[in-house]
Amino acid sequence: MTPWLALSLGLWLGQTPEITPSLPPDADTQDPAALEFRDAWERALQNADATAEGQDFTDGVVQMPVFEVGGSNPDYQSVPVTGGTASQPTADTAATGTGGAGTAGTTDEAQAQGTAAASGTGTTTGATGNLQQQVNALRSEVQTLQAQLATQQQQDAAMRERANTLEQDRQMRLDEIDRARQWLIAADQALVAGELDIGDTLQEADAALEQVAQSATDAGSGQTVVLVEGARTDIAQALSSTGNRDTYKARWDLFFAYERLREARRQNLDEASATTVTR
Repeated sequence: MTPWLALSLGLWLGQTPEITPSLPPDADTQDPAALEFRDAWERALQNADATAEGQDFTDGVVQMPVFEVGGSNPDYQSVPVTGGTASQPTADTAATGTGGAGTAGTTDEAQAQGTAAASGTGTTTGATGNLQQQVNALRSEVQTLQAQLATQQQQDAAMRERANTLEQDRQMRLDEIDRARQWLIAADQALVAGELDIGDTLQEADAALEQVAQSATDAGSGQTVVLVEGARTDIAQALSSTGNRDTYKARWDLFFAYERLREARRQNLDEASATTVTR
């Protein structure tokens, strides 16, 4: 077998022939055909060396190097290549693809579950918010009612205090009216007995009626004020009549004063704690 034929067969079979890398001894280095043959020979030897250094031919199968992408990855393994064509990815590699219904179905189910959970959470949150708003509204209404109740209680307390004060003043007026009436009776009895010195007695009656007039003014009992002041005028006239030794006129003055005080007492009895000016 000629050397070039052996080399060609070795390259075609994927093997490097055990041939001494030298020209045939009978090659004519000056012949153009020989020179072309030598160049082809050297190129064949270089290709054979490159093939021997970069690839490992074993029974016509090229063992490709392992590619490390981003660190250690078990999916990247040495892939045997037969006849210059790489084999298809393994089942593990195909399983990780996006085709088919596996991953897509799982994603759709996860999205559906997430949507349902979000919807349920939104509904619960909305119900809780509405309930909280109702509670806040009720709490505000209760606080308003409590404030109104407290105000009403304060007003009621003030009214009760005012009513107690008016009742005490009314009782005081009745007592002072009765005391003034007793002094008028005593003065009239003195005149009947012929005693004209009734000045001190009438002064006691006038002092009692002065307190009644002041209390009636503060309470707004205008009619009581008019009656009491009229009685005080009658008392002053009775005192003047005794100074003139007119016992008859003095007794009529005391009578008019007494009737006015009886009317004033009746009004204070009939209208307990009344405060109208026109009473």
